[in-house]
Amino acid sequence: MAGCWGRMLAVWYSGGPELGAHPMVYGRLIGADGLPEGPAFAVAEHVEAYHVRPLVSALSDGGIPIGWNRFAQFPIDEALGSPYVTAMVRKFDVNGPPVAGEAAGPVHPTTGQPIGGVFALADGGHAVGFYRGHQYLARFFDAAGQAVSGEFALQAHLLA
Repeated sequence: MAGCWGRMLAVWYSGGPELGAHPMVYGRLIGADGLPEGPAFAVAEHVEAYHVRPLVSALSDGGIPIGWNRFAQFPIDEALGSPYVTAMVRKFDVNGPPVAGEAAGPVHPTTGQPIGGVFALADGGHAVGFYRGHQYLARFFDAAGQAVSGEFALQAHLLA
C-alpha cells in the first residue's frame, strides 16, 4: 500500500489457471476512513500474459507508479525452460486513472528481467529497478510517466 494524500492504494494480483484466467495485477483506492473509493481496476493494459508481484510507490504530487512482473509476453526460450519475465510500470494519478500507458524495462533478447523496485524521485518522476543476471539495473521516468533514460547499471558503491 502507498499513501495518496490521506488515502491508500491497495495492490494485489489474483487469478491463475485454477481460476480460469491469467493472473492480473489490480489496484483499489481506500479512503482515510478505511472504506473503498470506487471499484478495483486492472493495472496492466494487456491481459495476454501473467502479471504478478506488484510494487508501488507514492510521489510528491499524489501520483502512483505501480510496477509488476509480466511473464510469457515473448516466446518461451526452450533452453531456459521457462517464459521470459519483464519488469513493467504504469503511473496513475491521485484519483486512480492512468496517467500513462504501461512501459517495460528494456527487453533483453536472452534473459528475463524481474522487477526489483519502484522508487519516487524528487522531481516528481520515478525509477524502476530490475535484475538481469547478477546486475541491478534501473530506468528513469518523468512526471508524465514517460521513459527519459535507457537502462543503466547501478554500481555497488552507489548503493552503499
